Amino acid sequence: MDSDDSEFYGDEDTISSLKARVDDFDIAAWWSQAHHKRKYSAQPLATLTDRLTLAAITDRLYNRRGGEERLALLSHFQEMARGSGMPLSVVQMERWEAERDLRQLAVACELITGKWMLFLAPEEVDEVWERVARATAQNRLGIGAKVEIAGGAETGKARLLCVYTRDFRDKRDVARVLDVLRQLQLVMLGGEQIYYKSGFCSPFLIDAWTELGIYGGNSWGIRASMYSSNEIFSFVKSLDQEAL
Repeated sequence: MDSDDSEFYGDEDTISSLKARVDDFDIAAWWSQAHHKRKYSAQPLATLTDRLTLAAITDRLYNRRGGEERLALLSHFQEMARGSGMPLSVVQMERWEAERDLRQLAVACELITGKWMLFLAPEEVDEVWERVARATAQNRLGIGAKVEIAGGAETGKARLLCVYTRDFRDKRDVARVLDVLRQLQLVMLGGEQIYYKSGFCSPFLIDAWTELGIYGGNSWGIRASMYSSNEIFSFVKSLDQEAL
């Protein structure tokens, strides 16, 4: 590598080191080893739950660690790239690969349910919730729905209503649920968008993105949502064109 290339991309050792760290990170291998390690497994107290009726449980520490390690790699890559003049396209590709790895880890952890999110004015919550609850009970929507209850001093705050699907990888089912929301006049093509992300209906479980602190405007530049309504409407349109 000549001196001009070194100034533009960073020195050869830096580039090789960053690429090696990313290439060596194997989510499947990490999961097969780390998930089965339990710090207190040899202690008598660890067997207590075997004698009790299990209500709900989630292993948040071990589900989270692999994601945190992958995000740390991305942060380090971005920090090194910032001072090396590395092309933006290379950084964007690394961000995309990190997001792909996090989704694979979520699948390995069985954190695969997702939700469409609607933010409602307080005065429209009851009417919209009635429509969503009825459609859910009739098996027209997804696997569940819930709405944020009123409370506290922020009485005028928008309230979140979530409609859940079984598997965020099933894009056709995600699209089907969106179409029912369209039929219920809660979203429309070309109108204000709503967004879909990983999420659990159970209060005992936290979705992968929330667990890792991936919200809008996060420092990694990773999208907080998986899909927008317009993206899914475009997906449905492409399917219709293929069927012709």
